[in-house]
Amino acid sequence: MKVLPSKLLLSLATAGFALASGAAHAEIIRTGDSSGYWGIDVDANGTSDLQFNQYSSSGWYWSDYDLYAVGLNGAVVSAGGPLAFGNAIDANTLFASSNHMADYASWTTFYSCGYRGNSTCSRSHSTFTGTWNNGSNAVTGYLGFALSNGDDKFYGWANVTMNYWGSAYVHGTAMETCANVAITAGQTTTSCAPVVVPPAEEVPEPASLALLAAGAIGIGAMRRRRAVKG
Repeated sequence: MKVLPSKLLLSLATAGFALASGAAHAEIIRTGDSSGYWGIDVDANGTSDLQFNQYSSSGWYWSDYDLYAVGLNGAVVSAGGPLAFGNAIDANTLFASSNHMADYASWTTFYSCGYRGNSTCSRSHSTFTGTWNNGSNAVTGYLGFALSNGDDKFYGWANVTMNYWGSAYVHGTAMETCANVAITAGQTTTSCAPVVVPPAEEVPEPASLALLAAGAIGIGAMRRRRAVKG
């Protein structure tokens, strides 16, 4: 019995995804730490797949910070809040082209106060409306993503820590290299087994066919000679 890569793995290799030479099974690709602001090449094919864009603006008495996770070159990212360790990332996951993870705004208002309103008082305000915002607390979790190759999807995760004002740090990423196979957040070993293919029937080469034909002709001639002698 000969062990060969699955059809899905072969289609992945022809798409230019970086796989170990001679690998007979799928494997998960992991990258090192990255801030992600210039893009992360998850599948190591030379093209960025994920990017984290932070925007900030401010005035005399206000400021606003935003963080977006963006899928590049056809990739999509999970919508909503952070995924927990062990959450499945597959065709049932809600994906979008981008995720507004942090939306932190603060401002100060002034009003008259004190005796007969002769003094000026101020009050500070803030809002946290991003999908990952948790008040003024830092958040660590998993962002799911899916890469496309024709009709096939390749699922993966990015482990991210985000401060409330939208500064993100990506601890690492992983991707299942078998098409349309789910991965769980934090998973670092593949769940896609190799395909065992039985050996094909051997087909005689043209030279062998010629020898077989010559042998058949010879046997026929011998039988005719015996019939004449009888």
